[in-house]
Amino acid sequence: MANPFAVTEADFSALLQQIHKAVTEYYISNPPESIRPPEAILQNSSPADPPARKLKYPIGLQGVVNDLIENVLPGVFAQSHPNFYGFVTGGVLPPALLADFMVSLMDLNVMVHLPNDSIHTTIEHHTIQMLCDMFHLPRWMAPGSAITTGATASNILGLACAREWTLTRTEPNLSVARRGFAQACQRAGLTSGIGILCASPHSSLKKAASIVGLGSDNVIDIADPQTPWDFNLENLEGLLAKQKDTRWIVVGQLGEVNTGQFMSRLPAIRRLCDKYNSWLHIDAAFGLPARCVKAYDKPTEDLANWDRIFNWCNGVELADSIASDGHKLMNVPYDAGLFFSKHRNILYEVFKNPGAAYLATGLTEVEAPCDINIENSRRFRALPLYAALTALGAPGYSALIRRLVLHARKIAAIIESEPLLSVYEVAMPRLEDIFNVVLFRARDPALNEVLAGKINATGKMWVSGTQWRGSKAVRIAVANWRVSIEEDGPGSPAVVREVLKEVAGI
Repeated sequence: MANPFAVTEADFSALLQQIHKAVTEYYISNPPESIRPPEAILQNSSPADPPARKLKYPIGLQGVVNDLIENVLPGVFAQSHPNFYGFVTGGVLPPALLADFMVSLMDLNVMVHLPNDSIHTTIEHHTIQMLCDMFHLPRWMAPGSAITTGATASNILGLACAREWTLTRTEPNLSVARRGFAQACQRAGLTSGIGILCASPHSSLKKAASIVGLGSDNVIDIADPQTPWDFNLENLEGLLAKQKDTRWIVVGQLGEVNTGQFMSRLPAIRRLCDKYNSWLHIDAAFGLPARCVKAYDKPTEDLANWDRIFNWCNGVELADSIASDGHKLMNVPYDAGLFFSKHRNILYEVFKNPGAAYLATGLTEVEAPCDINIENSRRFRALPLYAALTALGAPGYSALIRRLVLHARKIAAIIESEPLLSVYEVAMPRLEDIFNVVLFRARDPALNEVLAGKINATGKMWVSGTQWRGSKAVRIAVANWRVSIEEDGPGSPAVVREVLKEVAGI
């Protein structure tokens, strides 16, 4: 009996050519002009009921390819557009995109280290080592590090390890991984459990706290009101000192979501954590790539104080664990969260895959991904990172991050120049303090209420609305490799001037 799912070489080649043409046009020769799809497409793609008819009358392989190209692709907004500023999601660099095609082709389950049979886990290990080198983290952190599905998963790893360490550092028998959280806390005499002290935490941290059983209500924001991305050290020490019934995890961040600003005084916070035996986790989802800017890049060398930007991450290597994300400023496809930790044994204790002898590898120089990560089954998510790192190297990534910074600063300068200055105001007016996020609002309260929607309705750029110090604001996040630092042309910041003038009616 013939295999009903088989495709002839000629048919597969023809379909691949069709996909190739669509991908090449979308990515290279004819990318979408409008970020937002036409209203008619959005309406037609939202039926009241799911397309049950397609289940009853399947359209076949050729029909599916046609549907993907003609209906699905035009119906999603162009998040890969250089003027998509809504989220810090980057774009996909050419080497990473091509490698991602290969990931699907190989269809690997990167779960167990099998050095006599395949090199895929070795590639992942080398990728983590290269990331340590590029971010100026000690290479010995690599064995306690992992590539996750995203920054949320990396925060889950960090909090889960912190929870384990907090209860076992003085009493190894109080392992949450083995006994469970409630029993471990009871035996430790912790009536109030474990709390998390942070400064303006990202929502993913509260989600991670909920998932690992620490509780989102136990995430306590003690940010300094004047600099909400920073800790009030006096308040921090006061709470850390009260550890009779509660133990604390301290979480800082590099890259506050609304402003892109970096916490300071990390060495001082490390000393407090050492003094009071607290785990220090850093959420650096898009801030960690600031460590890339030291490598020399002639075209941008004199356009900013790169040493100062590099130093915004001073002390990050002192953390017990760090969360970051490759699909943000690293510009690789989704499924590329980054996690670094000093505590390899803690990571292994929490995430090891017990009770499956056929998968057991134990702790070796190269870790079995199923023993240091959430999933057992996982795709070869390291390969696009490996391709981008080896294609660009440290100089290439320095050039990329520098261009993102300069593009953001040009946008801020445009908003602060006439005639826009009379209509809008930038929340962080010092250009030299801007990393990749520009936060601004309209001076007229009525316009400010609808500003993000009016900007996005033009289709020329896309932003996200937010709240800042009691009123609405708009956040422009620069993250895509396609952006330009020229005044005009594709991917230039000139579109911001054009759109904001249009919205203001000037």
